[in-house]
Amino acid sequence: MSIAHLHSQCLIVPPTLDDESGDDGEKEDGQTEQPTSSKVLTPEEYLHFHKTERFQWLEEAKEDFQSADNLRPPGISVPSKLAYTQMELGNISEALTILTDLKSKSQKEIDSPKNTNKRNRTELDRSCSAWLLYADLMLIIGHECRQWNRGIQTNENYMFRRWLRKYSNNFDWQERRFQALCMALEAAVGSKACTRLVMWIKERTRVLKSKGPKDEDESRWQVCDTYEMDRKIQQHKASLDKDGKESGGDTNDVPIIENKMEATVDIAVEAEPLSLERLNKNFNQDRSALVCSHQDRLSSFDEATQTLDLDSEELALREIEKATLVTKQRKGLIDLAVKYHEDKTHLIKCSDSNCTEVQEKDLPLSATCAIVTDIAVQLVKQCLAMNLYHAGTLACEAVSSYLKERACRVEDRTQRWKRFEERQELNGKSVLQLDKEAYDTVSILFKKL
Repeated sequence: MSIAHLHSQCLIVPPTLDDESGDDGEKEDGQTEQPTSSKVLTPEEYLHFHKTERFQWLEEAKEDFQSADNLRPPGISVPSKLAYTQMELGNISEALTILTDLKSKSQKEIDSPKNTNKRNRTELDRSCSAWLLYADLMLIIGHECRQWNRGIQTNENYMFRRWLRKYSNNFDWQERRFQALCMALEAAVGSKACTRLVMWIKERTRVLKSKGPKDEDESRWQVCDTYEMDRKIQQHKASLDKDGKESGGDTNDVPIIENKMEATVDIAVEAEPLSLERLNKNFNQDRSALVCSHQDRLSSFDEATQTLDLDSEELALREIEKATLVTKQRKGLIDLAVKYHEDKTHLIKCSDSNCTEVQEKDLPLSATCAIVTDIAVQLVKQCLAMNLYHAGTLACEAVSSYLKERACRVEDRTQRWKRFEERQELNGKSVLQLDKEAYDTVSILFKKL
């Protein structure tokens, strides 16, 4: 990378040598110029100079945004800019606190008693850039947590180092980033294109809440207060660790236990029936598999009976054993049917409760194709990292619906413009419009010129 290229990319002009045309630093107009004490000649010096200037500019911007935020302005623009500036300066814990406060205020607005009917969406719900900022913050925190757990402690921020000592092992940054990207995609493509993904993530959140601690936050997207939620997670993990030590487990096996827990949660989420049709399909598959296994066991039992040379008394005992086996098999089928009916009843109750909840107004299409593509790429990568392949498919379907809606809008706009031009051509021939408007005459004059 050449010095000229670096110089062309920078907005701040670095100090250079004095102009040789003037003596003792005097200019042609008589004004004096103070001589510079250093000069920049190498690319490293250019980089150091512009890093210093950028850091100084960010510090001034942080003070200005902090002063503006102290005035409690409405909206999320000023707090978001302040959080972004804190992230650029490396103050991760401060940025996390600001964005968490924004989410808490948005949740209070949602839970207000005014939202009895179809409620309006908050400004945070409508802002895809704010959710992208939160997702980027989660990615930074995830990197810092991994570095800290590996023993690489390069972050010099005192507050964030304290935070890492407490929460680096328990902070679920991947789940929070996944949910933030889902919210950003919904705000960008609109609720109509993102309906299936929103329904899926709500059902998944409900399952995670039922599997997790009972005193967990009741917020819809589980992006609650960071310190409070992590404190509860840490207490829950500590109780599990105590149980493992009492049963003779080693402390070095804690990562293995956590990985098993995460795998169990993922399996439970994938196995959770999301619809009545899927529940019926799973029941029929389980019933068919159970009947086949019962038939195999009975056939093997009969073959073993034929191979043995038994007298009448032993054959009678053998028949009693076979009857006991058939009774157990019937009980297994009955238990499976009872469990199916319980799950079906629970699913119907959950669907009825969801219907009675306060409905939300749909978000409109609000982002460009470039922004939507960028959000979708990040979301699909996060889904692949978390093995949530179905969520990645739903995200791609949302983008496809968004593109179809965009194409329909462009086609509709084109048709309306064609109809307008046709009406303009007929204006001169229409009996109802003999006198042309002033702008029509002007346009004709310009066409002649």
